Amino acid sequence: MDMMDKMNQVVMNISALRGVHYVSLYKDGQQLASSFPEEQQESIVQTAEIIEQAFSALESIQKSHSEMYFSVKDKYLAVFRMHESHFAILLTEKKINFPLIHMGIKSASEKIRHILEEEKKQQALVEAQAQLQAAQAQTESSTALIVPTESSIQKILDQYSAVLTSFLGPAAHFVVDDCVDQWKQKYVQNEENLEHLVALIQEELDTDDEKERFAQQIKLIVG
Repeated sequence: MDMMDKMNQVVMNISALRGVHYVSLYKDGQQLASSFPEEQQESIVQTAEIIEQAFSALESIQKSHSEMYFSVKDKYLAVFRMHESHFAILLTEKKINFPLIHMGIKSASEKIRHILEEEKKQQALVEAQAQLQAAQAQTESSTALIVPTESSIQKILDQYSAVLTSFLGPAAHFVVDDCVDQWKQKYVQNEENLEHLVALIQEELDTDDEKERFAQQIKLIVG
């Protein structure tokens, strides 16, 4: 059941009270649900806007009112403030059981509170599921990019790390691993393409002299 259906059910529950003819739920310039005839809908919305302004004006002078009554021929147009600034506008008989109406409005206000809380929980659940799906997709994407290293060239990569250690110290192993990951995304893992890996590693060195010495040592060790 969506939000509109739930609000319509609240209207039906209030309308079932003895002496109540029609009911409209209203909040922040919007009619949420109504049992008023179609030809009266526009006038009810306009009335609701005026009533909302009246409640706001009373609040501005620190006057707190939760209900208003307007005499309309032989009936009342009764307005009740409910949970989180929702308003219920009722067209009623003048001879009505006010305590019963108050109980019905209180029950409806509590129902609206419950509806809004459930809506927030559902929204939080949807957002959490979306975040989880996004995280899973990112994990799957990252996992898909991990290319295993060919065992035939692992020994050569270890030698690269050993040579780079004389330049960068213990960090050399991590630098080589990072460069290898980049290299594997662009090139086939074979000895012919190792020159591209060497170039990536050289970019991590500060000076041209270091880059040249690194390349020369690689040639001496690897052959």
